[in-house]
Formats: sequence, structure tokens, C-alpha cells
Amino acid sequence: MKKQQRAIYAAALATATMGIISVPVLATDNLWIGGTAGSPTDWNTASNWSQGRVPVKVDDNNFDDAIINVNTGFPVINADLSAVPRDVIVGGGAGTSGRVDQTAGTATTGSGNWLYVARDAGTGVYNLANTAATGGTLTGYGIGSGSIDVGGGPGHTGTGGRLYVGGTEFGAGGAVGTLNVNTTGTLTVRNDLAVGTDGGTGVMNVDAGTITTGGWNFIGKRVNADGGNGTLNMSGGTLTNTGRTYVGQTTTTGKLVLSGGTYNNTSTGDPFIIGEGAASNGTVTVNNAASTLSIGQELWIGQAAGGTGTMNVSAGTVTTGNWLAVGREGATGVLNVSGNGVVQKTGGGHVTIGTGSGGNGTVNVSGNGTFSSNTDIIVAENNAAAVALVNQTGGKVIVGGNLDVQRNGTGTYKLSGGTLSVDGRVPDPVNEAGQVLGIDGRDGTFTFTGGRITRSNAGVINYVGDLHVGNKAAGLKLDTDKTFAVSGLLDVASGVTFDVTGVALPASGAGAVHLGSDGSILGSFDPSTTTLAGLVNTPNATFISEAAGEGGLFNAGTDKVFWVQENGGSVDLKYSIAPVPEPTVIGVIGLSGLAFMGRRRRK
Repeated sequence: MKKQQRAIYAAALATATMGIISVPVLATDNLWIGGTAGSPTDWNTASNWSQGRVPVKVDDNNFDDAIINVNTGFPVINADLSAVPRDVIVGGGAGTSGRVDQTAGTATTGSGNWLYVARDAGTGVYNLANTAATGGTLTGYGIGSGSIDVGGGPGHTGTGGRLYVGGTEFGAGGAVGTLNVNTTGTLTVRNDLAVGTDGGTGVMNVDAGTITTGGWNFIGKRVNADGGNGTLNMSGGTLTNTGRTYVGQTTTTGKLVLSGGTYNNTSTGDPFIIGEGAASNGTVTVNNAASTLSIGQELWIGQAAGGTGTMNVSAGTVTTGNWLAVGREGATGVLNVSGNGVVQKTGGGHVTIGTGSGGNGTVNVSGNGTFSSNTDIIVAENNAAAVALVNQTGGKVIVGGNLDVQRNGTGTYKLSGGTLSVDGRVPDPVNEAGQVLGIDGRDGTFTFTGGRITRSNAGVINYVGDLHVGNKAAGLKLDTDKTFAVSGLLDVASGVTFDVTGVALPASGAGAVHLGSDGSILGSFDPSTTTLAGLVNTPNATFISEAAGEGGLFNAGTDKVFWVQENGGSVDLKYSIAPVPEPTVIGVIGLSGLAFMGRRRRK
């Protein structure tokens, strides 16, 4: 089989060199020179190359590397490569600058071999797009039809083949690379994708195209040198990675910006990590309703001592299929969910904010943003030095399990707007052994100055500890199918709102609607401090104070009143609606007589 492959390569090489059979000896740099009359920019013209042949790989010992170090008269690929080189290097070496435009056809590197867009302090640009037209949001170019297969040359087996944009982990640093993708074709990377490596700067722009990567993706990579800077921008297209993704490793800066398009990290064994290690700075931004970031395994925002990770989601959807950690093991992590953005955890594990030694996590939810977990959300855990803050000024936070405020460390949840929906316990003061600790979550802080606390389905909103309601704007959303239970003190001295949308006062009669229970109460219910939102009040009854209702300071025979009353730990909406008096016979006769008398006067 191997002899047959070599024979095929030799035949292809003979064609590429216009009849001169010259198998490359050992490793050879085959540089682009271009300028051949009639086809000055055609990749497949042998005389456009320094070795007089189209770069080709015969085997691992006999091959050409295709090197492009010019940015005028550069090669244009508009058909399948007539021969497959080992590596392709665009801008390789200090002071060099290279460019390749690919409008159509398929470009392939050798089996298991690599494509470099700028290495060894060089500058390189690869445009997989129609550069003769304009239109791409990020690339600025029209849509082409070309495809690239990195590492998929003839005889390919396994998962070799890497794509580097802006630097590598060997050679001089300082490379600057740009890869623009706007195509109906595909970009297949059979192993790692690295953008901005070891002091290099890399930018990858995607307007359209189907991209698959089979190894780990690095947006900002460090192996031997500090200062890598990588950016992946997507306004469209789809990128699917079956391995791990890093956005910013130690001493590097990484940015992933989804203003459109889809990034799928389908691995069920590797996490998606934003900002790992000392002096790392990783940022993911999702800001278009059509954008999707789908993660099959865990999402870590800030990982390991000195790391910094930030995720901003103002539109579109981020989904992770396992643990979601913000500020993990000594790192600082920030998650901002705003606008109409959605961040949701599905599958196993929990959401943990500020975890491990020195972990510092912050989650900000505002606008119409949604942050949800099908299981617990834990605010500070696993170490006394862990610090966590959730600041909810709007939007929705949905917890399918318990909201644990401070299992260990320092945990704070500030609810001043929006809706907090918890199907389990809140703030669930439970230690890591699962023991309920009592009041206020082991000194964790839960402040409630606005918004609503509720649950996603019918049942009891279960608050463990003392609930201090900061003002009248804060309240419990009960509707017609929920009640509340506060195990400690219910403090309503500053006011409270009960959202009882759908509850209706009857046309007449006296009775009560159970709202919830408490261990004890501070304050009383009064129209000046208490709101019953959504109450259907067709009889136009008057809201009176708890003191007036409990003391019977109304006329049950004539008045229509309602009030909120706490008695013996039970909080109830009570009402007394006097019936409309029926007109008496005398009254009817009197009215008829008056009418009759009126008619006589008109005569």
C-alpha cells in the first residue's frame, strides 16, 4: 500500500513540475515567488514556487513546506490543490509578511500536518472568502466557496493536524496572524486550534462557514512564553469542537465574541474554561439573539490562582450541560446576564459561585436576562476564604433545587429587582455535610429590597431563617397556587408586596385566603405599607389595616372590606363583603308613585 501511495505521489509530482520528475529530498522550504506570465497568482502553477514544483509531501521524510512570505502578488486558490504539501506557513520569520486568498476549491495540509498563519515573529493573513467582493460583517469580504482541511492529506489516519493563528509554542514570539472566514465551504482542523500563542497576536473572524476542530481550542495560549493575545469573532457560521476550550491561559488574553453564529463545545469530558491561571484574562461576550454557545460539559469562569474570567451575555443563549463555576480555586470570575440574554445550566452538577481557596465569584443579573439552574445554586463554598456575590436588579434567576447562600466562606445575595424563583429552600443554610445550620445561612447575607420571590410551580415557597423585607417594592409572588413558609422571623416593618394575581374577592360573604406562615412577625399589615398586587376586586371593597380588620372595626352588615392578618403564625387575606341590599316593596312602590306623579305634572 505504501509503495502504491508513493507511486501516486510521484505521478502527481511529475505533473506539477511539468514533466521534470524531482522528488523532494528531506525537508524542503518551497517558497512562493509568483509572477508566472498568464498565471501570476495561481497556486497550482509550478513555476510560481522556488523549487519549480507545487509543494508536495511524498512521505514523512520527503516533503515540501509551502511558505508564503509576500503580501503583493500573493497566491490565490480557486481550485483544489494539485498537490498536498506538508505544512502551509503564511508569514514565517521576523520581518516577513504573507497573504493567501482562497475563494474556492479545497486546500489541504499533509496527513497530520499543520497550517500556520504567522509564526516566528512574522505577519500573516489567510482569507477564506471571496476577496473580489465585499459584504462580510467581520471579514469585509464576500462569501466564497472554499474549504480547508488541516491535517487531512492522503493516507490520513488519527487526529493530527493543528491550525495556529498568530504564533506557535516554538520559535520567536511576536507573530501577528489573521484568519478571515466567509464561505459556504468548511474548515476542518483535525486537532488543536490555537489563536494567539506564546507572545503572538491572533485574530480569527467568522462570518459564515462550518468549522470543526478535533482537539483542544486555545484562544490565548501559553506554553513557553508570556503575552499571547487571541480573539475569535463570530457573526455567523458554526464552530463545533469535540475537545476542551480555553479562552485566556496563564499570562495571556483571550476573547470570544459571538455577535451571531454558533459555538458548540460537544465534549462530555472536557470543560470550557474562561481565564485560567496567573495573569490570565479571558472574556466571552454573547450579544446577538441568534447567537448560541452550547457546552456539553462544565463551564468555568475564572479558574486557578490569579486567573480572571468574565462572561457577558446580553442576548442569545449560553447552555452548559454540567457544573457552572464562577470564580474557582483562587480565580476571580464575573458573569453578567443582561438585556434578553439567557444563561442556563442543565444536566448534572450545580452552579457554584466563589468556590475553593480564594475563589471569588460575582453574578450580576439585570434587565430581562435569565440565569437558571435545574439544580442548586451555591453562593460561596468549599473554603473559608471563598467569596461570592449575586446582585440581582432585574431579570429572572431560576433555581430548580435549593439556593444555598454561604456553605462556607462569605456569601451574599442581593435581590432588588426581577424575580427569584426557587423550587427548593432559600437561602438554604446547609453545610457541606448536608446539615441545616439555622438562621440566615451561617451568617450568609440575603438582602431583599425589591423584586419577587416565587417558585416555578404550585407549592410552598420555603424560606429558612429570618426574612427581612427591605421595603414595599419587595414581595412574594403567590398567584393562586403558591403559599410561603418563613421558618424564622418575617420582618415587614418596612412594607411588603403579596402578588396574588388571579385571586378574586367574592361578590359577597366573609372568608379568608391562606397566604403563608411564619415563625414570628415584626411589623403589621397596613394599606400604606402593604400591596396586594393582582387582586381581582370586582366588589370594590376597601383595603383596611390589620388592626381594623382584626378588631372588627367595620360594619359587617354594610361594609365591603379586606385586610391581611397574621395570627398564630398564619398569614391570611381576609375579607368581609356585605351583600347589596335588595330594594323593599315600599321602596318600589314609592319609586313608581314618584314616576306616576311626574307624568301627571307633565300633563
